[in-house]
Amino acid sequence: MVIVFGIAVAIHPIGLLLTFGLLVFLTTTEYIAMVKPGNRIVLPAAFAVLIYFAIYLASRNISLKNFLLFIGFVAVYHVYVFIEIFLLKSKRPLRYFIPGLIYLTLAASCIHYFQYFNEYQIDLFIVLALVWASDTGSYFMGKYFGKRPLAPRISPSKTIEGFFGGWLLGFLFNSILVLCNVIDYRILFVALIVHGLVVLGDLIESKLKRITKVKDSSHLIPGHGGFLDRCDGLLFSLPFAILLYHFIFNA
Repeated sequence: MVIVFGIAVAIHPIGLLLTFGLLVFLTTTEYIAMVKPGNRIVLPAAFAVLIYFAIYLASRNISLKNFLLFIGFVAVYHVYVFIEIFLLKSKRPLRYFIPGLIYLTLAASCIHYFQYFNEYQIDLFIVLALVWASDTGSYFMGKYFGKRPLAPRISPSKTIEGFFGGWLLGFLFNSILVLCNVIDYRILFVALIVHGLVVLGDLIESKLKRITKVKDSSHLIPGHGGFLDRCDGLLFSLPFAILLYHFIFNA
């Protein structure tokens, strides 16, 4: 994914639009297949992509301040999803697949915050790398050293060792960026918060899979499940990470 995203952004700014548009289509089709098996998939997913493109076009014609308000709304909606699924223990979001489509589409749309800046590639890479380092560290530490479950009723495979492994790798990666003068030390505080959000995103999808009684969102990525399995932490944490990043470094 690092290679795909890197090439897409490096070739042309439109690459970011197309890459995340494809991500919206793939994750929404997987979500619909999970919560409403046998339902028509392509048409609702295509509609989600149209909404995504509409938000992108809107971002080209509104101020950064207004787009930040939009990202704030997305963050609030994410909090609502978390409360609905975990605290209220409700299955209501799954009765219809529209809430899931809104969640995935709005989350992906937040990425166009970066295109308000002329030289945005490094900032974009740093924010995405925060998530990837966290996710990768959690995966490998949990796989090879994990013994104590983090949330056994939701996802027995996620471990406390994996949680701290993700935090450690994210800390080390961002420490390298600080030492290389790519960004200052404040990124370490952002990384600490983002890691917790990535884990919450993973747990939300794990809860959905437990409710719908599926093991993986799909089998598009051999050995890793589907795109929703790999991007759940990214899509949940993205609006919060962008807001943190903006008010610390760009405000």
